[in-house]
Amino acid sequence: MSAKTLEELAEKLKVSRRTISRALKNDANVASETRRRILDYLEKDKYFPNVHAASLASKKINVIGLIFPKNAFLHADFFAIDTIKGAAKFANENNYQLMMFTQSKFDSDQCLQMYKSKLVGGLMIVAISKDDTEKIEDLRKNHVPVALLFAYSDAVDSFGCDNKRGGYIATKHLIDIGRKKIAFIHGHENWFDSAERFEGYKQALEEAKMPFRPDYVERGYFRYEDAQEATKKLMALDDPPDGIFSANDRMAIGVIRALKVAGKRVPEDVAVIGFDNIPICDFFDPPITTVAQPVMEIAYTAGNDLLDAINSPHGKPRLKYLEPSLVIRKSA
Repeated sequence: MSAKTLEELAEKLKVSRRTISRALKNDANVASETRRRILDYLEKDKYFPNVHAASLASKKINVIGLIFPKNAFLHADFFAIDTIKGAAKFANENNYQLMMFTQSKFDSDQCLQMYKSKLVGGLMIVAISKDDTEKIEDLRKNHVPVALLFAYSDAVDSFGCDNKRGGYIATKHLIDIGRKKIAFIHGHENWFDSAERFEGYKQALEEAKMPFRPDYVERGYFRYEDAQEATKKLMALDDPPDGIFSANDRMAIGVIRALKVAGKRVPEDVAVIGFDNIPICDFFDPPITTVAQPVMEIAYTAGNDLLDAINSPHGKPRLKYLEPSLVIRKSA
């Protein structure tokens, strides 16, 4: 390779470094003949631009860090995939690179180091627990551009689904189809989404003047296996439920499997509803009624807001909920 840096290329081609950078980004301000000459040379020379070095030279880091808690990334299936798709769509449209990280536990010091070392120009942080929200304040104090997804903090811009509304419409649907004894299967402790769906569940019961029964609440930790065990406990009660709202679709699948093993028909004996609308819901037996949350749209919206914050820092942190929707199938 005869030219390794923008400076060397600029000298070789007798153009400015900025012109080469703009040509690589297909900027309309570069004359077509100049762009063609630059691109033809780069193709012939097999030149691969160092995007990060170019960003440092322009004092603008065109890299966004997408940070997942490791358990959310490894076990959330389509949730993680759709989050990445939404973030990637934003990044692609705005000529940003997306760099993904996982953390066993949210580490604000590591996040700060990424930003201060100019590895990233901003951070999209996914699904931290309630216990970690205080650590977000450290990032705000250090002026790190942050968008928080599927969790909420007063310190930074936060984006997610209106989970309380989702929990309400799921429970109300079970009530509307005539279920009188409705159970709830929780996700992880201290996770925002499950706690808010639980609040929506209680709100619908209260509105319908139905009693809240603590013995109808079990925890499935967002996993198939734990949801199966939770369902066994519910069905072993002297007065078992005739409807079960599961805080996500993975657990709803475990619920239905456990009900079948117990000889119960779904929905005739027990109606089941989930949350997320993952693709398997359409193909499971029976197809699963669920609440869809716009995961891709949430990530895309958060990315665009983060870009605004990078280019023009604003004052008070913003909170934006996107609306869930009920998808009715045969399980309820």
